[in-house]
Amino acid sequence: MPESPATPAMEGFRSARASILAAYLSLAVGIALGGLGVTLLVQLLPPDWRWIGPVIIALLVVAMIAEPVTSHWFTRYTVTADAVIEESGWLDRKVKTLRWSRVQAVDRSTEWQLRLFGLANLRIAQSGQDAAQIEIRGIRAATIAQVLERARLGGATAAVVAIDSVAIDSVAPALAEHPSGDSEPLASGDAELPSPTERLLYRASTWDLAVMSVMFGAAVLTVPALAFGAWEAAEQFGLQGWLSGVVGGLEPVSAAILAGLAAIVLGALGTVLRYHGFSVRRDGAELRIRHGLLITHERSFREDSIQGVVVQRNLLEQCSGRARLWLLTLDANEQLGKNLVLPSLPVRVVERIARESFPGRVPAGGTLLARRPPLLTTLVTTIFAIAIVGSTYAALTWGLSWPILLAGAAALVALATFSAVCRVLLARLATDPHSELLLLRRTYLTESLRCVDLAAVRRVTARRLPRWVSPRGRRLLPSAAIYAGKAVTLRALHADAAAVERIRAVSVAHAPLVAARTLAQHRA
Repeated sequence: MPESPATPAMEGFRSARASILAAYLSLAVGIALGGLGVTLLVQLLPPDWRWIGPVIIALLVVAMIAEPVTSHWFTRYTVTADAVIEESGWLDRKVKTLRWSRVQAVDRSTEWQLRLFGLANLRIAQSGQDAAQIEIRGIRAATIAQVLERARLGGATAAVVAIDSVAIDSVAPALAEHPSGDSEPLASGDAELPSPTERLLYRASTWDLAVMSVMFGAAVLTVPALAFGAWEAAEQFGLQGWLSGVVGGLEPVSAAILAGLAAIVLGALGTVLRYHGFSVRRDGAELRIRHGLLITHERSFREDSIQGVVVQRNLLEQCSGRARLWLLTLDANEQLGKNLVLPSLPVRVVERIARESFPGRVPAGGTLLARRPPLLTTLVTTIFAIAIVGSTYAALTWGLSWPILLAGAAALVALATFSAVCRVLLARLATDPHSELLLLRRTYLTESLRCVDLAAVRRVTARRLPRWVSPRGRRLLPSAAIYAGKAVTLRALHADAAAVERIRAVSVAHAPLVAARTLAQHRA
């Protein structure tokens, strides 16, 4: 598409110079933690070799100081009505091009250090792979407005929704304060009003955030076990006396309990800060998610990029009758972190909003989750998972005198093996009789239901059982491969033969359509 006089190309601009200072503020914490980690690790070395610690810390500081400067000066962006281009690298120069017609999502994030300078990051993604993403870091609202104007002309309509009305209103002040410099193009001055078709799907209240902090903070209950490990590490490094003075001379059990309570409080505070102002909106065929207080995230993506819907609840949510909902999309490889749509809400509310907001993507009839939660299965698998980690760690450290880090790594390997087996044994794969949906139900640590469009399945495999073993012709170890930001394989212990054949038939029927659509996108 040729550039029109009204929308000239944004040639070779950089991030704002103030982004360097913002990066230093962010890296200060990393430098402090990295220096502390190196200082503790060098204590394992002989005294004659401990001079390596200051050298490593000095190199770490130099690298962190140089990285923001080199990234600013050797990274340039060009934005046209056809594509966005990133040129980066010093010795090894790389050029990455993304066509607007194939962009699935545009995300904007404003971290606390960027907010001090009126900057933001803009992420443009075609898929979840790094090669199909470009992140324009540290730019002002004026530049964001121009980028999204060209995104709209290029066919990436979801990008238009990524701009918040507050950010649009800030274009004029940004131009007044920075009429030139920072190697950024001037804004066109066109401020777009919010779409009248925009509809609010959900907004989190203060009570919702409080409940969410408790439900999402369940994982920090494992902190006491980590506290015991930290206490043993302190003893090995000769820091137990200092640590005892810090915690007031408490015994290890008391210190572990105190650390666990502190972690729960900090986890709740972190959840509230992260999801402050959480809201989900729909504007035509686009969805928009926004949340955050210190770090604001705004994410918008096309509805046709949704590959599936996931409803999930952990042990606490099962006891309280609540659940959460998140999406599987083409552009994100961290689905729960980026695509959370409904946080911990009553199950009936989740089901109602899911059927109203995503018709055809969840079963229209019945219940999404069991009315009687599988508390026993969830509790038993959780106890077994904790027991495997604890027993492996104890056997290796106390029985075989393995180093702490090596024993911890072995315990994690044992947990990963146990999880891989249970995730298959405790999963069931089926299809919805009233829609073209693949359903995968699993009860391991949490209860979850994955609803995936059959047209999104790229490959399905299963092993046929003999008739004398399974008179109904069940299939053993069925698996369905989809793409949701990355290659994802849905596996189960068994499935009905009719379900496997239906998945295969729909997948084959849609294969020519998918190939034709992909070819058309490449030609565009």
